[in-house]
Amino acid sequence: MRKMIIKNLRLLLLLPALLSFGCYSNYNIRSGQAFFKHFTYEGRDVYFDSTELTKGKMWNPILQGSHPGTSICRKGNDFYMASATFSMFPAIPIYHSKDLVNWELINFALPTDKQYLNSSLRSNDGIYPPTIRYNKEHDMFYITGTFVGGGGHFIVSAKDPAGKWSDPQFYGMTGIHATLFFDDDGKAYLIHQGDPKYDPPYDGYKVIYIQEFDLDQCNTIGDRIAILEGGHDISKKPGWLESPHMYKHEGYYYLSASEGGSLGMWFASCIYRSQNIFGPYEHYEKNPNLTQRYLKKSPNQISCVGHADYLELADGRWYVIFQGVREDEFNGNFMCAETFLLPVKWTEDGWPTVLEHDQAIPRVIDMPFAGTSYSNDRRFIPHGNIKMDEHFYSDTLSRYWSFLRTPVGTATYPNGAEGICIPLEINNFRSVRHCGFLSLRVLNNRFSFGTEMDFKPENEHEFAGLAMFLGDRNNLIFGVTKRGENTILQLKKVVLKESLEDVIEAECDITNDFNGRIYLNIDNYKDQFLTAKFRFSDDSDWQILTDEMSSDYMNINKPGNHAFSGDFIGIYASQEE
Repeated sequence: MRKMIIKNLRLLLLLPALLSFGCYSNYNIRSGQAFFKHFTYEGRDVYFDSTELTKGKMWNPILQGSHPGTSICRKGNDFYMASATFSMFPAIPIYHSKDLVNWELINFALPTDKQYLNSSLRSNDGIYPPTIRYNKEHDMFYITGTFVGGGGHFIVSAKDPAGKWSDPQFYGMTGIHATLFFDDDGKAYLIHQGDPKYDPPYDGYKVIYIQEFDLDQCNTIGDRIAILEGGHDISKKPGWLESPHMYKHEGYYYLSASEGGSLGMWFASCIYRSQNIFGPYEHYEKNPNLTQRYLKKSPNQISCVGHADYLELADGRWYVIFQGVREDEFNGNFMCAETFLLPVKWTEDGWPTVLEHDQAIPRVIDMPFAGTSYSNDRRFIPHGNIKMDEHFYSDTLSRYWSFLRTPVGTATYPNGAEGICIPLEINNFRSVRHCGFLSLRVLNNRFSFGTEMDFKPENEHEFAGLAMFLGDRNNLIFGVTKRGENTILQLKKVVLKESLEDVIEAECDITNDFNGRIYLNIDNYKDQFLTAKFRFSDDSDWQILTDEMSSDYMNINKPGNHAFSGDFIGIYASQEE
């Protein structure tokens, strides 16, 4: 995988005594920590292997892996996107592109513990879908977001999205999914989802509100006006109206909003318009204008489509980005919501259209600009079946690494040698707090990941190895621990009984073969099962601990696996209770 290196980003230098880097010389074993020489990942989606990408074509999605509720804006010929991160840290990744094809992760809107402190919130709390917008009059970028379980609604701003963002300014308001709209007269408006001011007629009934907003004082002005109640067709009881965005085109205000539940098959995006910003808003008669709800469920389809955000190019053409769930041949998914792109066509009577109800989201689309191609520059994110072998050779981490919740503590400074040490954190996945988990997004439905680790546990509380995290109730660890005088290799998962508890899926005694170094690997190449394997040298054969753990446990599409983000995988070290 392309190693995109953090430059001048203080965030990871202010992290707690979580990471330290050291030279790899023979065995790198130190008390109280685990050493990982490298981390590997390989995607093997059948679709990417079986589909030829011809000149002028690009893959859909444009952002692989978990990127819920992505929004987009433009300044001149520069495009910027921002996504939700929920409980992961740093928060709100910001991507930049010149052509809507090659995207670089340039920054985070909330990169420090001062800006975003989340030490113990549930995995589905934290930073909900943000909106990024450019204000031409102020020559300023703004991101509106919601810190659920924290301070609520906030705004951050920056002259340059790649530079320093302001500390969040919180303002009192209920609901989620706030977005800014800047009108031609210089006024700013805040649009958001919230509860009705009256008893809702059914569960999941929500309202979209608008209110004038003072950017300088970070305050709302005047009354809050309801401009959309319930959704498109109230007779069908649409639920969870959300993700509003507003645009202006040829004298009309256009309101985009989604309904149906963001990870449900009935999810859809609808469009409305008015010549008065406060309404009333006319409903497009062919709503929803973007959905897959009417298609028969089939393997490898894109489902759960919504959270649409429209974009006008400098040449007058329009595009839309939206989230969707890319399923495998067993209707499974490990990435959750990814970011897709499609062109927009305007009807003769002035409505933006995307797809007919019987059209499937295309997996390959035309590149928006002639003469564009995928760049080989390692700054840009990869696409397709992605391979990486990260040896941590830099004095900083790649921006693609994430932590579970916010680390706090003493500053650490990596030295750029090969390998990375992770101290054994007191917390673990079950503690629902920050723990020693350094992770990447899963980028494919079929994948493997692995590491070479030096580690000698001193007691049964110490554990280190690989980990996979979907949510507080769905996570697993595969690694080395002690039981009495013996060294044990275990694959464990968390289950909810009266509380979160570990359940051992498989284990074996490796006392006689283990001398401090082990190679670990997990894959889901076997249909609907995870395989955990190990070996003690790079020239020995792999030994399978188990190939019978159902991958449904980590599959976002399976009933009961309630998560707003996709799977994260990585290296893990902790002191288990």
